[in-house]
Amino acid sequence: MHERAINAHGWTGYGYVITDPETGAGGYIIEGRGNGGTIEPPAWLNNVVSALVNFMGGVANQLMALLGTFLGLLFNALDAPLY
Repeated sequence: MHERAINAHGWTGYGYVITDPETGAGGYIIEGRGNGGTIEPPAWLNNVVSALVNFMGGVANQLMALLGTFLGLLFNALDAPLY
């Protein structure tokens, strides 16, 4: 139990862990404004994720265009008369 409230990264409140010494099972209680905490990812991680999403979107568009071309050629070949 805390002697006084915790103030961390803009969050103020109390938090503690309760464990069963026999089984090791436990839980935690967080109270106060916000009912928990947040994790702010570093800016570089946001940039990496954004770049990956943009890259994958571009790859998906290129694959769809390639698939469309392939299917068009296949259907044209199937429709061609056999001599």
